[in-house]
Amino acid sequence: MLNFLRRKKATGQPGVVLSPQDGEIFSITEMPDPIFAEKILGDGVCILPANNYIYSPVDGCVDNVAGTGHAMGIISEDGAEIMIHIGVDTVELKGQGFKVNVKQGQKIKAGDLLCEVDVNFIKSKGYKPHTAVVLTNGGAFSVVGISTQKVKAGKDVAFRFAPTGATS
Repeated sequence: MLNFLRRKKATGQPGVVLSPQDGEIFSITEMPDPIFAEKILGDGVCILPANNYIYSPVDGCVDNVAGTGHAMGIISEDGAEIMIHIGVDTVELKGQGFKVNVKQGQKIKAGDLLCEVDVNFIKSKGYKPHTAVVLTNGGAFSVVGISTQKVKAGKDVAFRFAPTGATS
């Protein structure tokens, strides 16, 4: 009955981060938050969301979940640390508009539902709903290619990465 909440299982691929959300992908430099746009936390992409569901972009383990539900970290099976940060300054909502469906330490597969977010609520409170998807362990890995297009969660590639120093 609620099959739309659980995507058909995507198969995580080494060096690939799938889009965690339906929407339009842009370079992280276009994120309307300087912490992300200036790549202070790492390289990645910005998604302008088309719906309220966030899915795992990789096979791995939930490393941490913000108490407010607006951000989470995942460690992929190949060791990449991926942060998903939903909205700009949405920590100020203190959890309103977010329903987290995973917990720290949980094993996940690409396509598992991580979080539900009320995008219209975020907008109604004056916040931007853009989602940042960032590779945070840039010392070990480098982003080697990003998508800039409309994407489907769990189906389309958000970006690719390789060990630092590897050729693409």
